[in-house]
Amino acid sequence: YNWDNEPSTNTLEVHIHNLRDKVGKARIRTVRGFGYMLVANEEN
Repeated sequence: YNWDNEPSTNTLEVHIHNLRDKVGKARIRTVRGFGYMLVANEEN
């Protein structure tokens, strides 16, 4: 790993995408202006 390189700006989005693939899209919600939220059960 080269410590001089800046991480990509979409690193978090890639990790969230991979998590959503594993646990289901409805389990991880995007909260605009705050971040992400993991929900215990599906709510609509």
